[in-house]
Amino acid sequence: YLTLRAKSSRSMPQILSALQEGTIETGRVPEVADWIARTGSADDLGALFDLNVNADTPPFPQAAALQALVDAASLRKIQPSGDKERITGFLTPVSNDDVFALAATLAGRWKIASARPLLEEAFRQAGRNAAALEGLRLLGGQPTVAFLEGIANDTGESFRLRSLAVIGRAKMNPKAGAALALGVLRETPDGRDPHGIFDA
Repeated sequence: YLTLRAKSSRSMPQILSALQEGTIETGRVPEVADWIARTGSADDLGALFDLNVNADTPPFPQAAALQALVDAASLRKIQPSGDKERITGFLTPVSNDDVFALAATLAGRWKIASARPLLEEAFRQAGRNAAALEGLRLLGGQPTVAFLEGIANDTGESFRLRSLAVIGRAKMNPKAGAALALGVLRETPDGRDPHGIFDA
């Protein structure tokens, strides 16, 4: 794609227009999204987000766009303009797992407080615990601390969830995580640490 190779900000409107019209091959969408993440303005990132919040957009281009937004947030500390609350639309049970994981990370990085109950619910869902935990960890704050400590200290919860809660808390505060770990590790099955508490 000639304008992409040129890597000129003047190409951005053409690139975004091509994405909207669907004239860029699906296999090239990650490359294009990555270029936007590395060079685009907040408005450009907002336009990329706008193009992919539509429920009719297939998971592959959605995931590519969300990954680009994650990269922009982590590498350039830049967020899209516009209504970022819409990221919660990707945190539903019917969302593709890859899309959910990226959306959880973005919800945390963008500090979308309305995502918290969705992430807390997803934390209890098999296959989504780790992604939801990452979102909650990035969201941070006292509510996250209270939620993770509550799970870790609840002997009625599964050992896996309690272990993940300890790991999440340790990443936020190693000393506090270590204190929580003592109670959980007393109940470790067969003296093993299958979920990596010691590595947190």
